[in-house]
Amino acid sequence: MVRFALLVCFMILAGCDEYPKDAQGTLETVQSSQILRVGIIRHKPWAYQDGSKPQGIEVEIVSGFAQSLNAKPQWRFLSESQATENLKNYEIDLVIGGLTEDNPRKKEIGFTRSYLITGDDKKDRHVMAVPKGENRFITVLEKFLKARQSDIQKMYRE
Repeated sequence: MVRFALLVCFMILAGCDEYPKDAQGTLETVQSSQILRVGIIRHKPWAYQDGSKPQGIEVEIVSGFAQSLNAKPQWRFLSESQATENLKNYEIDLVIGGLTEDNPRKKEIGFTRSYLITGDDKKDRHVMAVPKGENRFITVLEKFLKARQSDIQKMYRE
């Protein structure tokens, strides 16, 4: 009986390629297309436009994340409502712009765990937005953010 149970467990695990999974395959698409589609909500110092180029703390962070995936960011300046709709329709992969975890749109879209805490009373917990269900993508992003936490804090203080 124990052998049978182990065999069943082995067969189940053999069928599991990589967990967690993305509902729409965002990570795989970014890696194969080598393009990370990023929505930017203008909010200094996090993400803003200087001439035709995006600037800001989160722009730097996401540029590094894209590079870690062997991809290039494709920037789109959007309103928050446009960004939300684009995420819900899987038209972009990520949204930045000084978002915090108390965002009222958290029922509609996914958010990373907070990667930076700011504010006078340390209540602003900064996050990035992703399409709901893209669990593998968000896991890779959160690992990237965690590994660079001290660099992110330094960027914020400068």
